[in-house]
Amino acid sequence: MREAAIMTAEWLNTNVKSTSNGWFPRRCEPSGKHYPKNAYGDSDILFQKSGDGLFIIQLYTGLTRRGLADYTEIIRQKISVFMEAGGIFGSINHDTYDEHENVAYSVAFRVLREAAKLLGDKEIRNFAYDKCLAGLEQFKMKEDRNGVQTKGLLFMEKSWDTAYLWENAEAALAYIEAYIDTNNQSYLADGLTILRAIAKHHHGQHGFLTEGVDWNNHVGKQHHFNEDEYGDIKYTEPLLNNLHIVEPTLLAINLEGAVGKAQKR
Repeated sequence: MREAAIMTAEWLNTNVKSTSNGWFPRRCEPSGKHYPKNAYGDSDILFQKSGDGLFIIQLYTGLTRRGLADYTEIIRQKISVFMEAGGIFGSINHDTYDEHENVAYSVAFRVLREAAKLLGDKEIRNFAYDKCLAGLEQFKMKEDRNGVQTKGLLFMEKSWDTAYLWENAEAALAYIEAYIDTNNQSYLADGLTILRAIAKHHHGQHGFLTEGVDWNNHVGKQHHFNEDEYGDIKYTEPLLNNLHIVEPTLLAINLEGAVGKAQKR
């Protein structure tokens, strides 16, 4: 897997050129050539505004931190582009087209947090907290809506405002990591609140966990359990969605155990 990561990073760095604003393209052809169209073959309004590029920085950072490659300068360069733009938070989901998506803010915080540690850069760290993590506030639902348990969840984006659980899990992970860094209890509370809200959406004897909470019939009641007007979507991606949710859940449990042991001492 390390070899694959090294080769992937090398291919990206060699073949995928920057967009006109200095960022990464949202899509490219197998050759690395820019593919400026969306999933439907039309011009992609987020071609150079998608948070997808953050994952390339995450890869470069992970390799550099482990001494498997050295992408220090390009990490610094791309984060500079990101910050000078005020953050690039366009849809990471491949089929939505909004310049502000909740999971893009979560990913941005987590990626910049790690990069700031690698580079020893307080300015990047501050941007991660003040712009990226703080940006999640705009997506929070602080009440139950239309009889659906939405309190504590984050909706995805204004143009597609369903609350998807894997994205909420990424937000929970961001908050818990922020707590690990700062010991700020409010961050831990935010993370646990999201995980508890997620846990309200299990179904059936086997604990089926919905992919999303459609509180305003955005996707259509034909996709809801019992075809209720508002409610949980009756589909999921069992492995992928649950891996996203398991990670912050286990982290929270381990933290709880560590805190409990410290209190006993």
